[in-house]
Amino acid sequence: MKNIVIAAGYATRLGELTKNFPKPLLKIGESTILGRMLDDIDTIPEVDEHIIITNHKFASIFEEWAAGRVSPETSLRDPSHRQAGGPLPLTRPRVAMDSGTDTPSGILVLHSFEECCKDKRAFAENFHWIETHANMMHPDTIIEPVGEGYVQINPPYPPATQEEMDSFWD
Repeated sequence: MKNIVIAAGYATRLGELTKNFPKPLLKIGESTILGRMLDDIDTIPEVDEHIIITNHKFASIFEEWAAGRVSPETSLRDPSHRQAGGPLPLTRPRVAMDSGTDTPSGILVLHSFEECCKDKRAFAENFHWIETHANMMHPDTIIEPVGEGYVQINPPYPPATQEEMDSFWD
């Protein structure tokens, strides 16, 4: 089984700390954030490969980090590579409707997993919409059809209050 990690952000919210370095590779003790996560996933016997989706800015840093991993196989993908014609226009995902109405229910339905396996453009569009909604204050719920079911990509936690933010730094 393959484990796919989307780590293609530019980490702009951490300022100077990640201006020229990817957030997933920041050290916590003797390991990185990503390394700790993959170590936990490595305990799942069925996982035989990690695929790290990164970006061109940090690709070389991820490559150097991945070269030091022993197992399972860790490969890197950069979804920003484009054909000579330039970037592809994005297709807005379908918006699920409330039953019996024409009113959007706040659920975006992405391209199916099976479609993404066959079509790089569908994969890139799903990636775009997931990343776009991950940075919204009030994102829609996103679902991706898989076989006969769906995978729900839960919205992020609500923003922390001033009191909560202060407690993080105390």
